[in-house]
Amino acid sequence: MRKFNISTHLSGADLDYTPSLVLLPVDFALEYPRPVLPNVKIVGPLTPRPASPLPSDLEKFVNESPQVVLVSFGTILDSLSDEKIAILLEAFNKLPYKILWKSKNVDLKTGKNVKIVKWFPQNDLLGHNNVVAFVTHCGHNSMYEAAYHGVPVIGMPVFGDQPDNLQQLLRRGVAVGLNTGNLTVDGVINAIKTVVTDDRYSQKMKELSIAIKSRPRTPLQTAADWIDYVLISNGAKHLRVEKYNLNFIQYYLIDVCFVILSIIYIIFKIFQFTCRKCCRRQSKSKKD
Repeated sequence: MRKFNISTHLSGADLDYTPSLVLLPVDFALEYPRPVLPNVKIVGPLTPRPASPLPSDLEKFVNESPQVVLVSFGTILDSLSDEKIAILLEAFNKLPYKILWKSKNVDLKTGKNVKIVKWFPQNDLLGHNNVVAFVTHCGHNSMYEAAYHGVPVIGMPVFGDQPDNLQQLLRRGVAVGLNTGNLTVDGVINAIKTVVTDDRYSQKMKELSIAIKSRPRTPLQTAADWIDYVLISNGAKHLRVEKYNLNFIQYYLIDVCFVILSIIYIIFKIFQFTCRKCCRRQSKSKKD
């Protein structure tokens, strides 16, 4: 830390004004196109990777059917309300597909086609040929892992960046959204069947997958390239915009606004003074 002059006592505001480099783990194949600053680099999603072999119990389960639906709501949203769990479970039991669900509620009574586990290797499962759909909260990593492996999404966002992530997937035509606050059994069934049976979703997701996988360098390689560049060039200060060197008054042009307001005020006072002079002369001439 001392070698590279990195302080562990910087505040959030200090960090905003001191970065030599900002790495964004996103891909414009999915994100909205937008300009970025010279020291902001789009490196691509970091968690997706080629699938590794599955544990034997999961491998056996997903190989029992050519159509498996993966269900995961991440770690923060793992505990759904009893009402929502009951709706999802009833819907899953009525579907003609195998359902693999990551949840803490492993004691739930399920049908033969539903398997609940406390944890599973999400990236590796999404890379399995038999996984045809992914029910997810649309977290950042889940969204990109599904896109990387070409698996269409049924999105159930709750907060944070999740609704926006779902909108990006909907914009690309690779997902169907569900209203988490108004969840119904028929709605869940129809959404999953639509994604699985309509080839347009899988085809568009495969196109998205190809675009993400076809980067000249992997995200980790790209990130490492830019980190090396910053270290070699002594902080790459030439990439930093002038914003980082401006104080509060300069950044928000408060001094300029003060000058402009002062000029406007002076002009107004001159106009006011002139009007009063003219009015006095007119009234004096009338009296004469």
